[in-house]
Amino acid sequence: MRKVIMTITKRLILTLSLALLALIFVGFTGLNQLSRAQARLDLVQTRLVPSIAGLNEAKGYLADSRLAGYRLSVFSNLADKTALDKAYNDAHAKFDAVIATYEKERVFDDTDRKLLEADKANMAAYRQALIPFLAGAHAGDMDAVRATLMPG
Repeated sequence: MRKVIMTITKRLILTLSLALLALIFVGFTGLNQLSRAQARLDLVQTRLVPSIAGLNEAKGYLADSRLAGYRLSVFSNLADKTALDKAYNDAHAKFDAVIATYEKERVFDDTDRKLLEADKANMAAYRQALIPFLAGAHAGDMDAVRATLMPG
């Protein structure tokens, strides 16, 4: 049997080769993780942040419509309510436009689509519940306005 003799030079070459391979492995792993992190950041910047901004804009228009409805009820004694009606209708139209844009361009996945459909159904129910409120506000009947507010 022949004995393999490892000289110091061979040992140094083997050790440095292993260190170099480990360094290359760590480098490739780091590049891979960096690439995945960049993809996640791109997703957040291009899809999620604009989606959140759009939903925040829709929330603002909903608040505007509620304020316009409040003004209609408070100023129910005004003879001309066209400006108040215009503010109310404009807020609803802008809300619908933002939601339509969100649905067309920003829906992320099926869960997001289901939540959007639920929000649209809730908004339709809210608008339906406002019909007696608006009728009472236009008629100047504060008792009817209060009656629609009492159930919730």
